[in-house]
Amino acid sequence: METQTLEVEVRELSGKGPARQLRAQGKIPGVFYGPGVDTTKLSLSPKELVKGLSTPYRLNAVFEVSVGGATHRVMVKDVAVHPVSRQPLHVDLYLVDDTRRVDVRVPVTTHGRPVGVVRGGTLHTVFRDLPIRCVPSKIPSIIDIDVSDLDIGDAVAVADLGLDEGIEVQFKPDRRVVLCTESRAEEVEEEEGEGEAVATEAPES
Repeated sequence: METQTLEVEVRELSGKGPARQLRAQGKIPGVFYGPGVDTTKLSLSPKELVKGLSTPYRLNAVFEVSVGGATHRVMVKDVAVHPVSRQPLHVDLYLVDDTRRVDVRVPVTTHGRPVGVVRGGTLHTVFRDLPIRCVPSKIPSIIDIDVSDLDIGDAVAVADLGLDEGIEVQFKPDRRVVLCTESRAEEVEEEEGEGEAVATEAPES
């Protein structure tokens, strides 16, 4: 993954008043923190942040920022957005490097027309994204699955994904990611059962 440069400035003041002044100037408040560095209050352009998060990596994008004369790699730990405009209001930037793995969620896509669909079955994507653990430079933008060979009753499990070395899915190897069912009724039952499990497994970063 290529990093993007994000221009930031160190700010001294905090609170609602200074934050409103920043936004009036076309900027938003932020904070930079992480292992081995001092927590630092920042200001930055929301437009540049949105642009940086508009790549295929979205919230998993890695940025380079200059703080205190040193260049650091960071990821967005949290971003507050306006409830109507959805524009960023505040962002937390967390220090990362390739000596430490991070936990992210990566979207799942499929390509190909399954054999089972040709025979009247239904393709079901159980998970729209997967919890991944790896170093920042290895984060994939998507997990793309070829489903062409799936017949009715077949599935692609975590163990079948063939991800690069060092990329770990935080599910058991036999957990199904996509499957081809005989009828839509089966699809709904499978989706409900798997969906409940997803809701209890929050990402760690």
